[in-house]
Amino acid sequence: MDGTKNIDTIIHKHLQGIASVQEEAVLVEWLAASPANKSSFEEISSLWQQSALLGKDQVFDEHAAWAILEKRMNEAANKTSILQFSFFRRPFAVAAAFLLMLIFSGMAYYYYRQKPLSVSIISLTANNVNRQIRLPDGSSVILREGSNLKYHSDFGKKGRNLELSGEAYFDVVHNEKMVFSIHTHQSVVDVLGTAFVVKSGETMDQVFVSRGSVRFANLINPSQQIVVNTGQQASLSAGHFEKQEINGNNYLSWSSGILEFKDVSLKNMIETINDQYNTHIVLSDSLASSSDSIKVNFRFEKNSLDEVLQEIQLTTGWKAEKKSGQILLH
Repeated sequence: MDGTKNIDTIIHKHLQGIASVQEEAVLVEWLAASPANKSSFEEISSLWQQSALLGKDQVFDEHAAWAILEKRMNEAANKTSILQFSFFRRPFAVAAAFLLMLIFSGMAYYYYRQKPLSVSIISLTANNVNRQIRLPDGSSVILREGSNLKYHSDFGKKGRNLELSGEAYFDVVHNEKMVFSIHTHQSVVDVLGTAFVVKSGETMDQVFVSRGSVRFANLINPSQQIVVNTGQQASLSAGHFEKQEINGNNYLSWSSGILEFKDVSLKNMIETINDQYNTHIVLSDSLASSSDSIKVNFRFEKNSLDEVLQEIQLTTGWKAEKKSGQILLH
């Protein structure tokens, strides 16, 4: 019976009511194997039931819990022959550790019995359009199309923690006693109250600060961090930070619908348009070779991609051809 090697775990799950059918079958077989096993099980079950008395009135009493634990451990010390399971053949310390686990499992269950019913995870997704969100603490969020935001229903009471996938603009209500924290798959952004954009990508996270300052940290190594102030942007990729001044307001174009290029490189403009419209414009070899030196000036306000391409063609004389899932500009 290989399952009896984990009988302590199975008993624990049985008492919690989460044991599987197979585990229950192993437990029944183990109980029938010897009177000592049955006696040990009854002792542990009794201990579990008595620990439940701590939650009878929905009040957690730490001192009472420790009193019961100490009493039962002392009693058990005089009954080591009962507590040494037939398959264990190990010192009383193992049984005592198991009893400790059971006690605290019971304590935790009753202490948090009311909380799982009242605290849940709220998940919000911007499906086909950007989504305006008002958080419980009064902070506002514009969630970019295709992005997701998660937080607990008690947000703002004991903490202000969120999980972001995609991109969002945050205007955070100031609270010097409670940090506002945004987690992505590779970074953490902490603020007290400010306005900024967080963009989480496959290989790079970016932060653009409109007002105030933020702490931008590596999720894997939180000691690796930088402070980003008003008018600055920063990126984190492969554990490396880069920070620079924000050039223009195109980092908000997905929200405002306005793209403005003033004497910027062709390369920069194409990268921004690709991000704004989630498309793939590529330059011909001749344009790509000089894309850093070619300077352009355009302003697009809530235009479609076709309108943008048409304006570029009329102004420059270049051609935009759609084929094979991309747009070739030549």
